[in-house]
Amino acid sequence: KESRWRRDDPPNRNVVYIEIQRTVPASELTKFRKFLSGNEQKAELTELSQDTIKYATAILDKDISHYRVASLSDSDTRMYVGRSGEKNYSQFHFGAGEASIIATVDRIETSGDNSLILIEEIENGLHPVAVRLMINYLENVARRKRHQIIFTTHSQDAIDQLPAEAI
Repeated sequence: KESRWRRDDPPNRNVVYIEIQRTVPASELTKFRKFLSGNEQKAELTELSQDTIKYATAILDKDISHYRVASLSDSDTRMYVGRSGEKNYSQFHFGAGEASIIATVDRIETSGDNSLILIEEIENGLHPVAVRLMINYLENVARRKRHQIIFTTHSQDAIDQLPAEAI
């Protein structure tokens, strides 16, 4: 009886921590300095996954199929790049909510099934409608990819979207 909470052999599980820094302007984050350094290294642009495009577009109510991911060869930092007409623009010019949703959805969609997803202050930088849509997405992805998702919030809009057993 004394050892009912003891786990000598815990399951190996992917843990994804999505910190509140996702809503800080990109120009204020140390991890993005290499993109600003002006060195000769070029960022490689790759496509977003189709699931990231599908779900982030639904939450944002904005087509992001033309967005890309920029990454440097010596870093695991990812920066998102949008497109308006013929011009690309970087995450430095995204709104906080747009950057947060794209980065969060991308991290979740590219994580392995059955991951533990921890999200700090889910509502930070988001409009109340976007908060509700994000919570709907989290419920969907939890079922679809068998994730366990835990988030902190001060938003009643987020809480109101959840079934009682999820709070």
